[in-house]
Amino acid sequence: MRQAMEREGITDSLWLNVGARVDKDYDKEIAMQRARRGVRALGLEWVDLVKRDRRGHVADTRHMVSKYLRDHGLTFREISESLGRINHTTSVHSVKQANVLLEIDKSFVDKYQIFSNA
Repeated sequence: MRQAMEREGITDSLWLNVGARVDKDYDKEIAMQRARRGVRALGLEWVDLVKRDRRGHVADTRHMVSKYLRDHGLTFREISESLGRINHTTSVHSVKQANVLLEIDKSFVDKYQIFSNA
């Protein structure tokens, strides 16, 4: 029995057998692609988020992207680099802002649904 398991690549470790070893970089890349689709669904392009544009709909979209990427495993530093920001604290602020807006602003919730379902 043990020899058959070794031939098939099955180990004694339960975690290795059920796929606990996951490629985290692949998951982050998928999250980035989905975030880019969500930005396009809201009528913007990624370069609009990277610019120093502080208009409401651009800032709200930036908050949505930060929250979405954070919820999907990216670090604050990775989020700030992807949005062209120098400091990771802007990403921390954006995630906090998105959480607050999701609780109190119905239009933000509707836009976030469009963003996350794209």
